[in-house]
Amino acid sequence: MEDEISKRVFEIVDELYHIFKSENNNPEVIEVLLKAGKALNNGMPAQIVAIKTVNGISITVLTNSYHVSEKNGKRVGELISQLKDISRLKGYKWTATGLGDLRIQFE
Repeated sequence: MEDEISKRVFEIVDELYHIFKSENNNPEVIEVLLKAGKALNNGMPAQIVAIKTVNGISITVLTNSYHVSEKNGKRVGELISQLKDISRLKGYKWTATGLGDLRIQFE
């Protein structure tokens, strides 16, 4: 099961990477996605990678007023929603502040 979760997170991160790379206007999001792939490769649990990816993208969007194109917006929203769902799998123990705590970031 864990391998399936990791594989799915990788697929989502890869798809997001290609979407943001094609829009070619947000290197900060690309950096978050590269860190996510590296973290998965280094054995970080998929649930942690999922929420750190969501939070990293959220922070970047909030601080840079970046918007995804209409063409890709719906798909990006679906993928981010899937990452949020994955972050809650298997009863992973989060802090009292929860998954939405934007301090949960890649270093």
